[in-house]
Amino acid sequence: MQVFNLKVLLINKTKLLRYNLSMRSLFKNNPGIKHPWLRRFIIMIISGLLLLAAYFLGLNESSAEFWARHIQRYWVYAFGHISSILPFSLFEILVLVALLFTLIWLVLFFKKLFKGRFIKALNSLVDIVLVYALIIAIYAFVTGPSYKRAPLNFPNYSEEISSDKVKTIALAYIDNFNTVANDLERDSAGSAKLRLSLDELHNLISEEYQKLNDDYFSSYSPKTKYLLNSWFLSEMQTTGISFSLTGENHVNKLMPPVEIPFTLAHELAHSKGVMREDDANLCALLVCLNSDNSFIKYSAYFRACPRLLSAVYYSCSKEDFEEVQASLSSLVLNEYANYDEYWEEHKFFSEFQVWLNDLYLKSQGISTGVDSYIDQEDAQESGTYYPDGSPVYVVTYSPMQQLLFSLYDQGEY
Repeated sequence: MQVFNLKVLLINKTKLLRYNLSMRSLFKNNPGIKHPWLRRFIIMIISGLLLLAAYFLGLNESSAEFWARHIQRYWVYAFGHISSILPFSLFEILVLVALLFTLIWLVLFFKKLFKGRFIKALNSLVDIVLVYALIIAIYAFVTGPSYKRAPLNFPNYSEEISSDKVKTIALAYIDNFNTVANDLERDSAGSAKLRLSLDELHNLISEEYQKLNDDYFSSYSPKTKYLLNSWFLSEMQTTGISFSLTGENHVNKLMPPVEIPFTLAHELAHSKGVMREDDANLCALLVCLNSDNSFIKYSAYFRACPRLLSAVYYSCSKEDFEEVQASLSSLVLNEYANYDEYWEEHKFFSEFQVWLNDLYLKSQGISTGVDSYIDQEDAQESGTYYPDGSPVYVVTYSPMQQLLFSLYDQGEY
C-alpha cells in the first residue's frame, strides 16, 4: 500500500488551482478562442457530408431524377421568388461581397505574416478555405445530383439520309435565315438590333418552354437579369450564368444582341432542371426555333447555321458545300463577322474561364468538361472521292444536326 506525502499533495493542488485560474482568465478575456478548431471541424464535417450526399445521390439515375424534380426544383422556386423582388442580381452582389471579403482577408493575412504571427496567419488561411469549401459543398449538394438525371428525349433523325437531302435541308434553313435577317432593324455596323426588353424576351421564351408540355422541366421560370459587370463576362468570353442558389439567370448585356435570346433560353433550361450543357443547348435551339418572334428565331438560325454547314461539308462534295455557303446573304455574313470581331477583342480572362468551367463540369461527373458545349459530328474518310476530288465521309450526325433534320421533316423550321 502506497503512503501519501501530504506536503507534496498540497503543493500539487496549489499549482493545479493556479493553472485553472489562469486558463479561466484566458478564456474569459478571449471568448473567440474557446473552440476554434471545434468550429472548423464541424464545418469540415458538414462540407464533407454535403459532398458525399451529392455524390451518392448522383450514382443512381432514379435518385438523381427525384432530386431534380423535388428538391432542386423547389429550391430554385423558393429562392427565385425572393431574388426576383430585387431589381439587381443578388448573385452579383454576393460575388462582390465575397471579393471584398477576400481582399480584406488578404491584407490582414499578409499583415500577420510581416509581424511574424505565423500561427494566426495559418488559422485565418484555414478559416477562409473552409468558408469557401462550405459554399462549394452547398452548391454541389443543391445542383450536383441533377447532372445525372435521365436524358431528355429530343426529336432525332435516326434514318439514313442522303447527301442530297442534307443539302436540301441546309438550303431551306438558310433561306429562312436570310428572310428573317431582311426583316430586322440594324445598327450602323450592320448588326441586328434587339428591340425587346429583357423581361419581354424572358416571357416569350418562357412561353415556348410551357408549350413543350413536359414535366421534365420545372414550370417555374426564374427571372433573368443583366449583370452590371457584364464587361467581366465578356473578357471571360461568357454569354450567361445560371445560379441555382439564388434562383437567378443572367445574360451578358454587352455581347452581340444576336446571341442574347439563345443564351437566355440556355440559362433558363438550367434553372428548369436541365443541367448538362449539351442538353441545355438543344433546349435553347428547340424553343427559339419554335418562337413566332423574328429576333428569337434569328438567334436560333444564327446558332444552327454553322452546324448545317458542317453537315454539308462532310456529307456533300466541295462544289455542293460552296453552293450552300454562297447562299448566305450579305446581312448574315456581316452578322457573323461582327460577332467574331467582338469576341476576338474580348478574351483577357478567357483561358482562366475555360480552366475554371472545365474543372467545375468535371467535378460534376461530366468527363468531357467544356467540350460538352461542343456539338460535333463524327466523320471518317471512306477512301472514295467525289468527281471534283473531295473525299467522301462516313458521317454520324451530332445531336443538334439530328434535331434540325427532324424539325425539317416535321415542317417546324
